[in-house]
Amino acid sequence: MVDTNLGQGAIFEMVRDDDGQVSKSLNYYLAQENECFNSQVTTEIETLKQYFYTQWIVFHDLNPTNILVKRLGLDKFLLIVIDGIGHNHFIPLASYSSSFARRKLTRVWNRRYRQWYEAYPSVLHHLTPYLVN
Repeated sequence: MVDTNLGQGAIFEMVRDDDGQVSKSLNYYLAQENECFNSQVTTEIETLKQYFYTQWIVFHDLNPTNILVKRLGLDKFLLIVIDGIGHNHFIPLASYSSSFARRKLTRVWNRRYRQWYEAYPSVLHHLTPYLVN
């Protein structure tokens, strides 16, 4: 964390692909409409979503512009979330309770994922809502 003229900010390492190029957003790759990639990335988005749920990491904007695709090889990549994590609640119960966090995650994903991925029907079709307990 560093102090800036706008308050505190976080500094992160620049995400680069295996060839040294700056990694591009998931939005960039989804716009290519590559069926093979879209099939693979759908699985990765679902894995990321479930990881957040089991670790109760709250997100508010898990859209394709807030996720980078770090290329690790020809058909290997890693999704890296660069923004949209956390919440701005006055009383952050989700930060202290797995139950509240999971309810928040379920509510946000189930309300918004169609909006975030609607421009990419081949991906949206395979993404699933959280099951409400």
